[in-house]
Formats: sequence, structure tokens, C-alpha cells
Amino acid sequence: MASVFQWLMDQKYVLWVAYQSVENPRAAFVTREAHYPCRKMLTIDICGGSDMAGWVSEADRVFRAYARDAGLDGIEMYGRAGWTKPLKNLGWTGGTVLLGGVAGEAPGYFQGYLTWCRHTRSLSVVLES
Repeated sequence: MASVFQWLMDQKYVLWVAYQSVENPRAAFVTREAHYPCRKMLTIDICGGSDMAGWVSEADRVFRAYARDAGLDGIEMYGRAGWTKPLKNLGWTGGTVLLGGVAGEAPGYFQGYLTWCRHTRSLSVVLES
């Protein structure tokens, strides 16, 4: 949690909160603008909440408007497979597979993950420290 707080303090990420009232938050999102060789995307790196049906459509509308107004090409999100159905109903499509590895499991392996960018058709290795 301390690293997320530092990201927010460094203004590299933005915290969004969906709420029914100030006393009743429903969901929280942490986003950033990702600049790839061919596209600029609003990336939702962290998201969680309760009663998804009560806020997912409005969050989608807000994020799409923000991305458009910021001159971005679209929105992408990292999340569990459970996000597929509600987002598909809003017009989202799949495209990225995120794989993980744990350091020390086998000789010569690193801690990090591989990600495939369908826009640039490239595989990236992201090392975690």
C-alpha cells in the first residue's frame, strides 16, 4: 500500500473513487496514462469494490470521456478474469494475457511477467524489483 501511496504522491497515478455518498464508497481505481510506440492509453492498474452492477457503467462512461478529452486512444485494464463479462457487456474486448513468475522457483528465473501488446505485436518482459 505504501508504494501505491507514493505513486499517487508522485502524481504518476490518479486515484478515482465511485461512491453513492461520501460516507459510502463503492469502488476505487488507480490509473495512469501509458504511452506505447503506436498508442496512448488510460490504464487501470488497480480496481476493486462492491456491488459492481451499481457503478461499472458509470465508471466506463467517465473513463471513456476522460480518455477522449485527454487525447488518448483508449482504455485498458489489468484484472481478474471475472472482469471479462461485465466489461464485454460495455463493449470492451480482450487482448492481453498477463503471466507471472516467482523468483527462486528454478535456477535462472527472475521475478517479473511477460506482456503481449496486440497493437505493436511485441512481447515485453517486465522485471519486478
